[in-house]
Amino acid sequence: MQLKTLEALRKSELVEEIVSVDFDAVGGSYRLKARARLRNDWLMDVWEHVAPRLRRYSYHIFYRNRMIVRWVMRPISQALKPSHTTNMWTKTLKSLQK
Repeated sequence: MQLKTLEALRKSELVEEIVSVDFDAVGGSYRLKARARLRNDWLMDVWEHVAPRLRRYSYHIFYRNRMIVRWVMRPISQALKPSHTTNMWTKTLKSLQK
């Protein structure tokens, strides 16, 4: 079973440290909850549930008690459309690169 999301967090230059990981697996299914501290001191929560015919996920980036950006799984037709969230994510990435 490959944990691509966790591996991506480990290798990312944007991540300062992985703060916590909660992982459960049964058969070909798993549930992952992780929290990472980003280089600019923001926190990122990742939730992922994967089963043989299902994948659900959500990502939240926040600083103290303020939500910076969040995105959740949604139908592919909606994901292809430009959105406010996409623009915020682009700005977030640029701010982390400073």
